[in-house]
Amino acid sequence: MKNFTFRFQSLILKTFFVCFLSFVGIPNNSKSIHSSHFSNTEGILEAEANAPCNGQIKYEFYDSRPTNSTVDNIPTTGALSTGLVSDFDVNDLQNTVDPGDTDVYSIRYSGSININTAGNYTFYTNSDDGSKLFIDGIEVVNNDGDHAPAEQNGSINLSSGSHKFTVLFYENGGGAVLEVSYSGPSISKQFIPFSILSCD
Repeated sequence: MKNFTFRFQSLILKTFFVCFLSFVGIPNNSKSIHSSHFSNTEGILEAEANAPCNGQIKYEFYDSRPTNSTVDNIPTTGALSTGLVSDFDVNDLQNTVDPGDTDVYSIRYSGSININTAGNYTFYTNSDDGSKLFIDGIEVVNNDGDHAPAEQNGSINLSSGSHKFTVLFYENGGGAVLEVSYSGPSISKQFIPFSILSCD
């Protein structure tokens, strides 16, 4: 009889405890709290991981000069280094990924450019040696070949929104420089700000 009374009292207390937890809105299963927490955390991390990498673009660095001294022949496989950059400082990139090596290399930059106002835009590259600039796969600037620092430009009509953006460059000894500028509706000629570039 004592055992029955004890079990009955325990059942009453357990039922009261479960009802109390439900009333105040606390789950009575600690594992579900753990799972819910990690599920939410994973969602946040996944969203952050998939967020556009604004202010950076991708690079592929090749430890060689393209054949026939044209950026058109920069390889698409076998890069010495790949990653993200937030400027077009080719000397800094070369010294970082291939320090102490000879002054012969090629770089492909790729990403997207965000255009706020539709209209006609002019793009410029000043480079030593060769460079080209493409928007949505269209060659806009041709500054190719071996040469001292020189600037070339080209124009294209762009809609507002995101456009694919690619710059090709190679260095074949001596000095090296790459500067990328643009001008457009209400925009005087200036270096392209990385705030409008992204790696997606």
